Amino acid sequence: ADGSFRQDLFYRLNVLPLVLPPLHDRIEDLPLLSDHFLTRVAMREGRDPKRFDDAALEVMAQYQWPGNVRELENICERASVLTHGQVIHADTIIPWLPISQTPRIGIDANRFAVVPAPGPGVPSMASVEPVVVSDQMPGHAMPVAHDLAEGHYQPRPLADIEREQIVQTLRHFSGNRQQTARALGIGVRTLGLKLKKWKEEHLVAQTI
Repeated sequence: ADGSFRQDLFYRLNVLPLVLPPLHDRIEDLPLLSDHFLTRVAMREGRDPKRFDDAALEVMAQYQWPGNVRELENICERASVLTHGQVIHADTIIPWLPISQTPRIGIDANRFAVVPAPGPGVPSMASVEPVVVSDQMPGHAMPVAHDLAEGHYQPRPLADIEREQIVQTLRHFSGNRQQTARALGIGVRTLGLKLKKWKEEHLVAQTI
């Protein structure tokens, strides 16, 4: 009646305790878990499963995952829906991970290469030439263009990226808001409010 749990009942139920560590303490399970979630999405939609490339897995491995396995599941489903090819790259998932919890990276328009944060004996970012994975030479690296390395790169606003991803996901699900909200990991009401605001500002089609 007072909201407390009876001690004798606790010991009666506590037969085989199971301790499940959080995802950030078992990052080695991340590739298997992500493959499982991507396969489940593929089976539901009747197509071949997609996969994360090595750079994407490295970024995910350095993320803290405050939302635990459920957050990973949402990321996998969202990436599977929004990726046109069979391989999910790091640049697809990085906008969904809070900046404070993602590793430092060298950036070009299409690829990300993980660079260690400075530490004892590790040079700072200012003395390290950023690298990106070359599409023409798998497994090799090439310098980022100097205009990007010198800070001239202009990232796109997250609001624009969010809006485009939501619209793209809506189209993928033929306008079904429940499926769209589930794939993006947001509530249906939140999705509706965003669409209403964008329509009022003439940022999306009125028929969407």
